[in-house]
Amino acid sequence: MKRYDTYHTTELTEKYLYRFLPKKYLFDFLDKKAIWFSRADQFGDKMESVLLKDLLVEKPDFAALAKRKRRFLISCWHLANNESLALWDAYAKDRDERRVAAIRFYRTSLAKLFKEGISMNDHAFNYRAQWMQGSIQYRNLTTIRKVQDAQDAMVKYAVFRKEHAFRYESEYRFVLELPEPFSKDGFLFRLPSPPAIKFDVLVNPLLEAEEYMDLRDEINIRGYGAHLIESHLNKWLHPDLW
Repeated sequence: MKRYDTYHTTELTEKYLYRFLPKKYLFDFLDKKAIWFSRADQFGDKMESVLLKDLLVEKPDFAALAKRKRRFLISCWHLANNESLALWDAYAKDRDERRVAAIRFYRTSLAKLFKEGISMNDHAFNYRAQWMQGSIQYRNLTTIRKVQDAQDAMVKYAVFRKEHAFRYESEYRFVLELPEPFSKDGFLFRLPSPPAIKFDVLVNPLLEAEEYMDLRDEINIRGYGAHLIESHLNKWLHPDLW
């Protein structure tokens, strides 16, 4: 088994990777230069990483699917040239989980940092993890009824396939596959520390004005003001700023 692999990366033209974050994970990244990888069973998509054979039976083996998902740790990013309005407020279950900011990297830069950072993090998994990165391939999984349908939806790694209804996410992933289920909800992946990691921080333009300014002030006070940039949606959503 290859211990590191990429999937559908060479044909990409989008410049950036965006990660939309609640406040806690924003400052985990800023203070620790670490990126959170969630265990796959923590995601809202209950069919995450489903195998095609599971869709060719009357009812999938959900217990086996749940166990399989606990072997994957995933960091999900939005692949685009500009951030998506829809993704700012998607998936939040409560106020603490609201995505108040986004970090943005050049895609090629973060891909390189991930690969270089494997040696710093591999020991946490006894050097047994398979590390992967790449873009999600969207397929019509809800309509699979026969073998021919499944063949049309085949991909190399199930973790890089999602139902076509999620196409708006335009997702790029960094993935750890483990030989057995992981006991914790996720893992903080430490990035290597070159003299200056280049990234941008955008504050959610949908926040109320006071909350928006308070978060910008907090980012400045903590010494990361040089990374702040305005969302391209800011003036569009707030005509008083024109």
